[in-house]
Amino acid sequence: MKKYTADDIKPIDWEAHVRMRPEMYFPTPDVDAEEVAKAIEYSAKVLGAVETDFSEMDGWSYFCADKDWIFKSEFKFESIHEIFSGPGPFPEVKQQNAFRCESLCLAFSSSVYTASNGEVIVLKGSAPVGALLEAHLKKLGGWERVVGFRFIKSA
Repeated sequence: MKKYTADDIKPIDWEAHVRMRPEMYFPTPDVDAEEVAKAIEYSAKVLGAVETDFSEMDGWSYFCADKDWIFKSEFKFESIHEIFSGPGPFPEVKQQNAFRCESLCLAFSSSVYTASNGEVIVLKGSAPVGALLEAHLKKLGGWERVVGFRFIKSA
């Protein structure tokens, strides 16, 4: 019998894995922007958001929440990039294999950014610039946390 070592374990590309097997993470393999927003909503509501909204404008999809849930977890992430980059721990759910769903957004998007309190953080690709960004955020209203993404199934 072969003895396995750490060298035998090959890391997976999280985004590629999610795109190849969406039915493992979504109710249907036919993922769309609204399903991605519902995944983000799950994490947000577990961590304290009450009111949420999904909207689309100018090729961008938006998930918005009344409370900024990002760093409310018992597990202390180093950065917002870490939260969105892969299946991080989610102790609040109290289930084995539970993970933060924000990372599912990157797998199906060419660009992702988040905005809160006037700070915009690009997580993948780019964010709208200048007047377009200002117009989008103004039209969305006074949400504490906004996640904007350009959905593309074959990202």
